[in-house]
Amino acid sequence: MNKCKSFALFLAILALLTFSQSAFASASPINWTINTDYGNGYCTSNFREYTLTANSAQVLQYGPNTIMSCHVEANGVSYVEGTTQISFDWSYNVTSDSHYAHIWVYAEGVSDAFEVYWDSERSDSGSYTINLPNGYTGNVHFIADASSDAYSAGYSYADITNITFN
Repeated sequence: MNKCKSFALFLAILALLTFSQSAFASASPINWTINTDYGNGYCTSNFREYTLTANSAQVLQYGPNTIMSCHVEANGVSYVEGTTQISFDWSYNVTSDSHYAHIWVYAEGVSDAFEVYWDSERSDSGSYTINLPNGYTGNVHFIADASSDAYSAGYSYADITNITFN
C-alpha cells in the first residue's frame, strides 16, 4: 500500500511539473547597449537622450540642424529559458517628415515578431505579446531607434517598456 501511495504522489508531482512548465520560465537581465555612431562628430550628446532600465528603453533624437543625419538606438538582448510569451508596451512620436522611429522585438528562430517603422509626422502606442513555441529557449532582441535627417527641426522618440517574460 505504501508503494502505491508513493507512486501516486510521484505521478501527481510529475503531472504538476509537466503542466506548469511556464512557471519555471527564466530570463537573464536585458543587456542594453546604445549605438550613436552616425553623424561623424556633428551629432553631439546635446541632441539625444536615452533611458535604459531593467525592463525598458526610451530613446529621443532631436533635429541637429547640422549637415549630418543623427540617430540614437538602444539594442537589448536577453537569454530566456522555458518561456512561452514576451509581453511589452511600445510607443513612438515623430514630429516631422525628416525623422523616423523604429521598434523591433524578435526571438531568434521564431517567426512571430513585432516591428513598427514610421518616417513622417505621427505618434502611436500599444501593447503586444509575442507567442513563442512552448518552452522556448534562446535569445530575445529588443531595438528602439530614433533618427533625424540633416538640417531638420523637431524630434523622434521610440520606447519599449514593461517587458515581461512568461
